[in-house]
Order: sequence, then structure tokens, then C-alpha cells
Amino acid sequence: MQFCREVKGNGQPCKAPATGEHGYCWAHHPDNRGKVSRQRSRAAKSKKNTEAKILKEELKQLKVDVLAGNVDRRDADVVVRIYNAIRGFMELERGIREQDELVAEIEELKREYSNAS
Repeated sequence: MQFCREVKGNGQPCKAPATGEHGYCWAHHPDNRGKVSRQRSRAAKSKKNTEAKILKEELKQLKVDVLAGNVDRRDADVVVRIYNAIRGFMELERGIREQDELVAEIEELKREYSNAS
């Protein structure tokens, strides 16, 4: 079996089987780069949605605890401020990730355009 000839970002060779005569696996084949990028983007977004769901559940529990008198309102206020800071960082990370994805897509389009010329 022939393995993919791509060298990954960490310097290690890709260990996936090569498909066809080009010597690349499906994920590293130049024709599939856009598809791979979109799949990775969806996976990253899914992970962040999980983080937001966890924060939401924790805030719901905090509300229950405050209303039950188990947590002091001043302490809860500090915790909510911390959650807001975390939310801000999550939004910042999302913006950076989206910008990086757009830059990568633009670069890919430039390569495709220059190859077509």
C-alpha cells in the first residue's frame, strides 16, 4: 500500500493511504482542499457551540442556586461578570477563526485563478 506523500504541519508524514496516481490521500489532494477546509471549520464551530452550551447550563444552575439562597447575590454577580468576560473571549476567538478561514479561502481562490490563467 502506498501512503500519502504530504508532510503535515508538524513535520510528520501523512499516514493515510494514497488514492490514485497523484500520491495523495483524499484530504491532501489539491482538488479537495476547499472541502477539507469547510469540514474542519464545521468541526471547530461544533466544539465552540458545546462550550457555549456548558456555560449556559452553568448560568442556569447559578440562577437556581441564587434564588434558593445557596449562593450570595454579590458572589453570583461576580461570577456573571466572569462569564461575560469568557463570552467576550469566545466571540473574539470566533471572529479570528472566521477571518483566518476567509483569508485561507481567498488564498485558495487566488491559487485556482492563477492556475487557470
